Amino acid sequence: MDLSALTRILADKPIPTLFSALASSAPGASDESLQSILDAELSRRTQQLRDLQVFRNRIASPATRLPPEILSEIFLNLAGESDYGLSWRRYAFVSRTWLDAALNTPALWSFVDLTRIRTLSVLRRFLDRAKDSPLSVDITVRSQTRCYWADGEPLFWHDRQLRALKIDIQPNLVVSFLDRIVFENHPRLESMRIIAIPREVYGGDRPPVPEDYIVVRLPFEFFLERTPLLRRLFLVNISFDWSTLRNLTHLKVLWSREWSEQYTVDWTLRDIAEALIRCPQLTRVVMRPLPVAELDVPLSPVNLPCLSDLEFIGFAESCGQLLTALKMPSSTTLNIDATRSGDNFNISALEPLIAGLQRHYTGSTSLLRTMICSMVHVENRGESLCFHFYEEARLHPRNMSYEERSKSYLLTLYTYPRTREAMCGLISLLLSVMPFHNILYLDWRGTSSVHSEAKATIMENLPALEAIAVYLREEDVDCLLETLAIYSQRGNGWDEGCIYIDAGCLQWNTPEELQAAHILLDRVVAHAAEANLSEHPLKAIVLFAAPKTFVDDIDAQDVARSLSLGFKCNEVLYTYTGEGEGER
Repeated sequence: MDLSALTRILADKPIPTLFSALASSAPGASDESLQSILDAELSRRTQQLRDLQVFRNRIASPATRLPPEILSEIFLNLAGESDYGLSWRRYAFVSRTWLDAALNTPALWSFVDLTRIRTLSVLRRFLDRAKDSPLSVDITVRSQTRCYWADGEPLFWHDRQLRALKIDIQPNLVVSFLDRIVFENHPRLESMRIIAIPREVYGGDRPPVPEDYIVVRLPFEFFLERTPLLRRLFLVNISFDWSTLRNLTHLKVLWSREWSEQYTVDWTLRDIAEALIRCPQLTRVVMRPLPVAELDVPLSPVNLPCLSDLEFIGFAESCGQLLTALKMPSSTTLNIDATRSGDNFNISALEPLIAGLQRHYTGSTSLLRTMICSMVHVENRGESLCFHFYEEARLHPRNMSYEERSKSYLLTLYTYPRTREAMCGLISLLLSVMPFHNILYLDWRGTSSVHSEAKATIMENLPALEAIAVYLREEDVDCLLETLAIYSQRGNGWDEGCIYIDAGCLQWNTPEELQAAHILLDRVVAHAAEANLSEHPLKAIVLFAAPKTFVDDIDAQDVARSLSLGFKCNEVLYTYTGEGEGER
């Protein structure tokens, strides 16, 4: 409403017939005509009051002055790509204008959540508001949601309107339900996820797969002909023909442990490689487990220039053969779980995997910067070694740009050697392959089970570091001091000399626990005082995730005394000035 419209409302007079009706109205006469005139005047003035309220609200709140098309863009941005919970709705109550804009934006109502019970009238109202917008449907096919998918009843969507489909389904219902979907054309379908796992599988007691169960295989023509726009595919315990995959950007194919132990996959690494070749725009690939490798059958080269995440689990030979065939950016995130292929573990079994890693991590452009080493115990597999290589945001120096800190550097390699000798041999083998000359940060958190021989082998092969991170607990502090002792003997241990101490491991904050933690911190501070007299002194100690009850008893000035860059405690920096706290 503009000012001229407001002026007309304020200067408005009653309808002309009102005064004449009042003047001609005699006592005892019929009031029907007068009542109708008064009703008309009341309705007119009520609308004027509404208009005045709208004008007043627009003056009071700039948000109410936004045009409807801008409000629609705001709501669409809040909804994102998968807002099945319709969380954006709370913003619709800012004002009536905002609510009207939301109701008139069909794409906001295109997310259909059939995973929980809702009245059918509410769902139909959502679909009516969505109009012809492509639909994203999330449905749980179980007995309690039968009202949404009962046999003989139409589904809540049109096949030609689907944009995304997420199905969580009981295995015994897969065949009957999918038959209603996979034989129809889906010209708009871009994303599909089908998870066929019994609900009990998420708990501690995992029932075996029924012996009479038949693995569902999607029809050959489904991917090849019926879904021309499909770009994202996520299947769990669902079989398909790999030769039908085309133009995907995201691929995730999983078989749960119970199923993979009972059923043998009917595809090969060659099938996978050829499918990846037909999907050159892939950005994320997850597969587990991989089929058995055929080392005498070389794979065709696979170029994935857009790949950012790669994860697979399988025998070391399979992981290595597939990794060797892949060509991907040096910034690709790798997560590899390479298991042994028999009871008798042999380092030579990892040679294909090492060869694959060597191809990607020996170039001068490798982006590997951070090394995390930790020991993991796996049931019935003896000792195991786990290498994690990744970027830890809180270990970055302040002067590193945001773009550098946001890059993805990750390599995870799991192996399961049975003996300490095999473990040391594996470490030596890896250290000869990986570009450890690029490593700047060493994270020893969670490494209490790594024996000293393995640690010594790692430390002897690492270059000068900028930072080491540990938990504030005895075994980690012992490991830290051992590491620093090795570096002091080498004489070239530090470039920056920064210690990061993670106090998030303090659980109960009892007086006994806090006292023990202070003793551990004092040990690190004492080492800093001694190192201050050497050629490679510590420059900073960073304590983070520390409870307030612990921080209150720390003499920050004393800790910072021997540190040229100071002591940082829970994002507060203390520098030694000789007087006062020195806080800034």
